[in-house]
Amino acid sequence: MNFRILWSIALISVSSAVLSAADPTLAVVIRGDGVVNLYRARGIGLQVIKSIPVGKQPTELCHDAKSKKLYVGQGAEKGVAEIDLATMSITANMTDPEIKNPDGCTLSPDSSKLYLVDAKADTVFVFSTSTHQLITKIPVGKEPRRALFTLDGKSILVSNAHSDTLSVIDAATNKVVREVKTGKEPRDMLWSLDGKLLIVAMIVDDSIAYYHADSLTLERQVGTQRSPQRIALSPDGQRLFSLSRFENSISVADLSESGEKRYVATIPVGKNTFNMAMSTNGKTLYTSNTQLDNTISIVDVSLMKVVNTIAVGKLSGCMLYIP
Repeated sequence: MNFRILWSIALISVSSAVLSAADPTLAVVIRGDGVVNLYRARGIGLQVIKSIPVGKQPTELCHDAKSKKLYVGQGAEKGVAEIDLATMSITANMTDPEIKNPDGCTLSPDSSKLYLVDAKADTVFVFSTSTHQLITKIPVGKEPRRALFTLDGKSILVSNAHSDTLSVIDAATNKVVREVKTGKEPRDMLWSLDGKLLIVAMIVDDSIAYYHADSLTLERQVGTQRSPQRIALSPDGQRLFSLSRFENSISVADLSESGEKRYVATIPVGKNTFNMAMSTNGKTLYTSNTQLDNTISIVDVSLMKVVNTIAVGKLSGCMLYIP
């Protein structure tokens, strides 16, 4: 075992008395162990707060800041678990007989509804977060993977990997009102800081697409490294980070007014990197490196390099940074 991993194990073992309760949390799905690990994130170290069993094959995470709840897809149980971050325990399980492969999820702006994307059922399942009962099912495109609310809260966008489309759902009626044609295999989505652009990772095209937020027409599509699985924005909106699973690295694009949205730097991380999360202050980027490494890489954004490597359980997956 190399020195960096030994050092990181020591950091994880630091007494909780040393760490402030105000420190943010990094939630990480450990798929092979069937748990969500909660880490206290401080500097270049991580301290395990709690490991929460969530069933076999946990998938994606979404977070509701208002209720301080965390939601995780349950692959084997065909549903989604609700975790109360105050008690660090599961408070509800939501499921339906037609759920096949839960993937991404998102919360309504008022926190009353959870939208669960099912990649195999080609459906979005809508649950009440108060009663935990199913409200409705919304058919979308083939292999939907992620969901994102528009900034006005009136619509939900769903990326359909095998339809090469975005489904636009009217949040008032829970009906698809529009299909937007995209490049090949749209996946992760986020809004630019000024809200003028929708940014979408295109897996097969090895590119990032930028759409005008108001019309969802394509502004431009820019090449990046192979298979950009995840994207993250710096807090100042000036840089876009895209994670390449096959290149084991992160590409950095310049989104400033003088930039052309092309990637200007590359940060090597762990092997078979799966997901990433940006700290609120933009100083630290975390990546989960699965299968070959089973580690978390901690990247110093100012230095553009990995400054620590944390050994974790089997098949680390989705991660969220919770301030």
